[in-house]
Amino acid sequence: MKFCLKNGRSVYIAVSFPRSPELVYSILAVIQCGAAYLPLDHEYPIKRVEFMMEDSEAKILLTSKALSLLLPKSPNTILIDDAMASLHQ
Repeated sequence: MKFCLKNGRSVYIAVSFPRSPELVYSILAVIQCGAAYLPLDHEYPIKRVEFMMEDSEAKILLTSKALSLLLPKSPNTILIDDAMASLHQ
């Protein structure tokens, strides 16, 4: 899957984690697939986060189960908890 460019524009993947190993894994994964990451602070007001996601046209939201409850709903949300669990199977 290639996320680099769409009509000459970068594709953004929104990432929301506290400072943790998961944040590092996520940023590296986004960079490896050729996309740009959009850092989202889960403490921002919900309207601000919604605006940032809409304005950037972020295609995917990468976060944890706990933080997903604090962020706007996105049809393309990837939960790191589920992704990491699938690696251990």
